Amino acid sequence: MNQKTRYNDIHPGMTFRIGNHMLLTGQLDFAWNKDELQYVSTFTSPDDDRDRTYIMGFMDQKTYGFTLNLQLNLTPDLSIQYYGSPFTSVARYNQFKRSEQTLSRTFENRFSYFEENRIHLENGIYVVEEMDQVLSFPNPDFSFNEFRSNLVARWEYSPGSTIYLVWEHQRSGRENIFQPGWGNNMGHMSRFPAGNTIMMKVNYWLDM
Repeated sequence: MNQKTRYNDIHPGMTFRIGNHMLLTGQLDFAWNKDELQYVSTFTSPDDDRDRTYIMGFMDQKTYGFTLNLQLNLTPDLSIQYYGSPFTSVARYNQFKRSEQTLSRTFENRFSYFEENRIHLENGIYVVEEMDQVLSFPNPDFSFNEFRSNLVARWEYSPGSTIYLVWEHQRSGRENIFQPGWGNNMGHMSRFPAGNTIMMKVNYWLDM
């Protein structure tokens, strides 16, 4: 069997404590995924909607992420917590093929490759010119980026009574192109629309 399907990931982390006032933790996430039979699209014949061709491809995907947590105790009554997590997942597809005998025990019999000289990319659409029909499907390459963060300030202004001030910030976006590397994608995050939420919670302890 020559199937090329692999998934690997690593998650190294770190922890720093500076005195009794600051705790910093971080984790790096990196995963790489290769799947030779990744579903891409379904082409339905314009003449008969029951005539469908299931298209698959070889997907090479890489996912990057980093999580940072910071806890800072300014005074016994006042503390600040920060959480930030940028995330990127990119994938490139090639070796497109049509499904055939999907239940076959022989891997190579489950699909048939499109001939290289019969498939080409036009304005983000793959076109396959075969003897009896012309197939088309969107380029499945993608780059997805997301950034989430929140900042929480906690003040115990009286024993048992607290005020929380929270700021949540997030932005995300998907592009139908393959943008390699984490550094290139990090620079794109600033172009996506951002969502900001500010909340305040007040607790008051009344000693009867």
